[in-house]
Amino acid sequence: MTKRRLTRDLEVMLLLADTRGHTIEELMDATGFQQRHIYNYLKFFRQADYGLEKHGARFSLNPRAPFFRRLLAHVSLTDEEVGLS
Repeated sequence: MTKRRLTRDLEVMLLLADTRGHTIEELMDATGFQQRHIYNYLKFFRQADYGLEKHGARFSLNPRAPFFRRLLAHVSLTDEEVGLS
């Protein structure tokens, strides 16, 4: 996986992590991806148990999904470690 690809993947995940959700069109506008690529991401996030939710026409990732719980268990940094203090 290239750095560019990983960056793009994480950008889509960050957009979907916004709890207000995004429509397919908003995701296409924000990423520049074609509709089929957006649907591929949504399919992957659903199959990978990332907590993909759909509310009307809006999609988001549930921050309480198992994936995010596992991630937070491994990424617990203090403000000092992040460089905020």
